[in-house]
Amino acid sequence: MFVLNPADIEKIAKSKGVTLSELEVPSLIILTFNKAVVEELENLCHDLKDWSWKGEKFSPYSSSRLSLKGSIDGLYDIAVFIPPMGASPLIAFSEELSYFGAKAIFLICSSWGLGEKYLSKGQIHLPNFAIGIDGTSIHYGNQKYNVLNEPIAYNALATSLKELKVNWKKGGVGACEAIYRITQEKIDEFRQQGCLSIENGEVASLFTFANVHKIPIGVLLQPYIDLEEGWNLSYLDEEYIKTCKIQAQVAIEALKILQQ
Repeated sequence: MFVLNPADIEKIAKSKGVTLSELEVPSLIILTFNKAVVEELENLCHDLKDWSWKGEKFSPYSSSRLSLKGSIDGLYDIAVFIPPMGASPLIAFSEELSYFGAKAIFLICSSWGLGEKYLSKGQIHLPNFAIGIDGTSIHYGNQKYNVLNEPIAYNALATSLKELKVNWKKGGVGACEAIYRITQEKIDEFRQQGCLSIENGEVASLFTFANVHKIPIGVLLQPYIDLEEGWNLSYLDEEYIKTCKIQAQVAIEALKILQQ
């Protein structure tokens, strides 16, 4: 149906002498843009080491900035990637991961808070829906620009947050791909619709991707900006790093729940 398919990567790679086993990825995937998350995952996972995934060099569109591979408790294989940022390349990358063996994908990152009473500094945001215009999710069926979370991964993350007694909150996340075009009117609109923060469309795209491919996909956010205050570096402090580590801990426990 579509003119490009991840199967094309397999075909080209094989023509270059790459085996199918070299193209396969672990069933459990964590995507993050945060160094502190990666460092904590290195502490939590068994033998998480640098890894060069062969499939990336044949991708027509996107590739990661960092790849690690290891296991959880020596039982479940896991890969950690710093993926391309932005909804469109992130979903292309997720397509490839899914095709080559990923069975669950978690995104751990940050977002733009809508004010202290909505999402406080150091508080983890578990999005249960995504709303707003973005350029990618519509191609996966999000015609109304309003998509619910994927329930299996969401429930595992919620259970993990409760068990670890973390400071967290559920609520919607708004999509706005242009950070310098966020208006007060847009902020108020997102608040009225139940949103706690805004990001650039990756969550909406991942949720719709999950619906199409029937794969557990979950997201954990935390604010690195409070839009009521504007751009303020004070959010990127030790508390931010601590919360990054908590996000990693929650994700690993949730992946264990999925396996059980």
